[in-house]
Amino acid sequence: MSREIIKACEFSCDEAVLAKMGYDNAQDYGKTLLDAMAAVGKYKESLGAVTLSENKQLLKERLGAIMNLKKRSKVIQLLTGLLTLCITFGASFVGVYSVAAATEATPQTPTQANVSTSEYITVDFSGISITGQGPVGVDIVRTSESEVTFEYLNMEHPENCVTSAKIVNGIMQITVTHSSPDGINVDFGAEPQNIVRIYIPDAVYSQFDITSEQMVLHMQDFNAPVHVTSKQAGFSLIDTNISRGVYDIEVTSGPLYIEADIVLKDITANVDNGPLTVCFNEEPTNLYLDTTNCGPGWIERPVNWPAIYQVGNGTPKLILSNYGSVTIKIADK
Repeated sequence: MSREIIKACEFSCDEAVLAKMGYDNAQDYGKTLLDAMAAVGKYKESLGAVTLSENKQLLKERLGAIMNLKKRSKVIQLLTGLLTLCITFGASFVGVYSVAAATEATPQTPTQANVSTSEYITVDFSGISITGQGPVGVDIVRTSESEVTFEYLNMEHPENCVTSAKIVNGIMQITVTHSSPDGINVDFGAEPQNIVRIYIPDAVYSQFDITSEQMVLHMQDFNAPVHVTSKQAGFSLIDTNISRGVYDIEVTSGPLYIEADIVLKDITANVDNGPLTVCFNEEPTNLYLDTTNCGPGWIERPVNWPAIYQVGNGTPKLILSNYGSVTIKIADK
């Protein structure tokens, strides 16, 4: 609405000028606008000249309107005025209700690790790409904010940690680098230590790619197909419900831990060298679990659960494989 009002004001300004100087001079007036735009940057321009150069497409539309402009009758002018008033009052009416709705809602602060929203956030990028390297923990959480932000949690050497986020071809590219040559103690517990928390808008994404080396990764469930490659570190997916993202997880060396009350989406996970644990906080009523490619370490499963366990409608599908120990458990059982 704001853009349309600005455009209407520019057209109205052009018409007012031509009404004073005469419609026969429309071509000269258009040339003046072009000359003014070409001169931007050569002098210390006023605000008006700078604004003129901001939108070339709008200038093109203005020039077309100027060349086709004809003197309107008083009846048309009156109708246009009434329409402008309707638009203005309509914009004010909508604005009042937008502010009221925003005021009634309790805003979520970026420091909250678990953010629940009734609707997904609108963002200007379609996917997420996270690249990380170095001995540090990375906690990926949802936020109701529309931008990606970072928070260092009890970082011992923050000067060794560099984070960045930028949009490239519609993908939000996030980078975390920790240059410390020595190992540090990473703790995701009640008092997190040496953790970089990345707040990512709770939006709908076409892709969600994570590639890290030496970084211990911990994330919530996001609405996207998620691909994870974790080298020389562990990865954990922990949320109340895993009901939105489809996961493809590859851990070359380190533990993999998955925990949720309910799992409703497919997960394919492979651990080349390390333990694998899946914890259901509630006994699943629908599930297809395949652990035939796990081992040769010891495997712990609930009683009467074979290597391929199916219950209910056989969805979601959890296809697990690893070279190490495996624990499949139901909490408190």
